[in-house]
Amino acid sequence: MKCELSYLQRSCLLQFKIYLVIGRQVMNLLETQEISGNAEPRKLRIAMISPRFEPSYYGFDYSLPLLPGAKKSRMLVGAVTVLAALTPEPHDFVLFDEQIEQIDPEVLRDFDVIAITGMIVQRQRMFDWLDRVADFPAIKVVGGPYVTVNEAPFHDRADAIFIGEAEGTWPQFLDDYAHGRPTLKRYEMDEKPDVRDVPTPRFDLVPADAYVTAPVQFSRGCPFLCEFCDIIVIFGRRPRTKAPSQVLAEIDAAFAAGYGSVMLVDDNFIGDKKAARALLLDLIDWQKARGYPMRVAVEATIDLADQPELLDLMFQANISNVFIGIESPNEESLKEIRKVQNVRGDSLSDKLLRIRQAGIIVDMGMIVGFDNDDPGIFDRQYDFTTANGIAATVVSILSAIPGTPLFKRLSDEGRIRTGDAAVNFEPRNMTPDALKLGHSALMERLYTPDAYFGRVRTDIVRADGANRRKAAMLASQGVTPSAPREWIGAAIMASRLARAMAREGELKAMTREYLRQYRIQKAELGRDAISAPRFVTACLYHWHFHRYTRDIAAGAYAERATYGFALEVPDKQKVPAE
Repeated sequence: MKCELSYLQRSCLLQFKIYLVIGRQVMNLLETQEISGNAEPRKLRIAMISPRFEPSYYGFDYSLPLLPGAKKSRMLVGAVTVLAALTPEPHDFVLFDEQIEQIDPEVLRDFDVIAITGMIVQRQRMFDWLDRVADFPAIKVVGGPYVTVNEAPFHDRADAIFIGEAEGTWPQFLDDYAHGRPTLKRYEMDEKPDVRDVPTPRFDLVPADAYVTAPVQFSRGCPFLCEFCDIIVIFGRRPRTKAPSQVLAEIDAAFAAGYGSVMLVDDNFIGDKKAARALLLDLIDWQKARGYPMRVAVEATIDLADQPELLDLMFQANISNVFIGIESPNEESLKEIRKVQNVRGDSLSDKLLRIRQAGIIVDMGMIVGFDNDDPGIFDRQYDFTTANGIAATVVSILSAIPGTPLFKRLSDEGRIRTGDAAVNFEPRNMTPDALKLGHSALMERLYTPDAYFGRVRTDIVRADGANRRKAAMLASQGVTPSAPREWIGAAIMASRLARAMAREGELKAMTREYLRQYRIQKAELGRDAISAPRFVTACLYHWHFHRYTRDIAAGAYAERATYGFALEVPDKQKVPAE
């Protein structure tokens, strides 16, 4: 029997259906609003891991344990303290620096976010940590220079990757995740951030007494076009500088945390010379007002030698060291890689002399393996370094880093090699093995006691009294070294050095050698000779270079190569806790 609905019943049913549709739309709207941020964000626990470095020239790994106190790392990776400052309330940000402490992986299990950052020299350890925490419930994210130039291996290891600078993307990610919104697989800023908006780093998160120096950044970017360099790939060619007051606030924070030394980690301090001058003027006032408590080091290009005013201001600001990439004494190699600033004007030796006589100690980076390098380059590198008295010189094998013009050129020429992080390209005028062996032999020659201490003596002679002028300048501000403190520190270092040499079976030979070198410099330099306490420090530096070059000679090319780059990555694996 067919049942028919009345007009009234049909009307009621229609209204019910309309209300049901409207109700569903309202519920969807409410859910959308909740997802879009009207709900209260949850408080996140964030673990930031800075993986352990391999021993390197720059790390002073073999001399740090010998210094007074309990130094465990030369310098913290600066980006992690900036990311901490970019993390808003109410989130908890916990920094784990594997360079200064062992990390129990189980401690990380209860975190909501596990973030890992790293440079090329940390690449292996980055993969190790991602494998260790793979089954943890946290979202795993990765950023830093290495993933920026080689992101593909991380796509199936991390839930999200950060390419390049992250001042905008890190807060965006945290906001999305805290509100329950979907997060991106890949974060990259559309434009370079204004560094004047970067907050003061959180130096308070780590113990200052575990580090030698604090990283402070003044600028990003470099105007030059060096073919092998990834800096312009990551940061661009237009230098972006912070305000002087901003940089001084960071130095203040480092000073308040207990640091007595800062490194301006810009890849080219004088990329914007006008801005550098303004900062130096304010830094001089800051130093004078506080009794010169900070030693400062920078990185710059060789055209610094053509800036006498900047050199004088750097001297007055207590900038003690500048790292310069000279790369090669071979002018054809410099032209090949478009290092134009190194072939302009007078000779490299003349430029280095002007910088040293301005009272700034030069640390130098050199590279072997350019297309215009033949087997004779190793002797030319040695002779140039010796003649110019650059005690702290690192020689690296050229590395083709993805994203750089060098990598593209060699790739187009079919010269990229796989399976060897030490030499990842086909050299033009020697075999890869000849390049590695030549590099190893060069490093060994540079750091024999006679070669190293010979350069120390040459440096003092070339400085033409600059060390005395620096001491007089500081004394005029009431700053004089404490002799008792120097001798106590030297006694601690000498005792620790003796134990380290004994462990390596070199106590007798190296003690005899260091005493011989001390007597030579006293005889040759007279009143400019290094005092006994400071000579002990020089011995500590030599011990590090001696051990480091021994690693290289033993075949640890890739492991000890700061810029050694391999396209291959290790297979995923469960790494047992240490």
